[in-house]
Amino acid sequence: TVSVLYWFAMEARKIADLAIENDESIVTLKSGAECRYQTMCRALRMKPNAAVTKMLHQIDFTGIANVIRVDLSTTFLGENGLLPLVDVLSSAVSMASLNLSGTGVGDESCAAL
Repeated sequence: TVSVLYWFAMEARKIADLAIENDESIVTLKSGAECRYQTMCRALRMKPNAAVTKMLHQIDFTGIANVIRVDLSTTFLGENGLLPLVDVLSSAVSMASLNLSGTGVGDESCAAL
């Protein structure tokens, strides 16, 4: 259900925050979108998606807050693959468009956004 997925994502975020605070090698990269995604993947015990990691690495140079359009349509995320991205995408305050077509993401995962 939506509420269970949302709760799980928020608990994973708390774990990721603790991991960031306790891992000196991550502290300096704390604000980077790629780092945040990989930390959330570890907290959720999920393998990071290579295409998403590459995209976030490119975004890190411009800043996630300035991103207007995110297109994940060429990336298969699966039903729960959006969960580690919830925290990262919530920082994209300028985002006006998010394309998730063909990603395998269902309505329940989208509700966590």
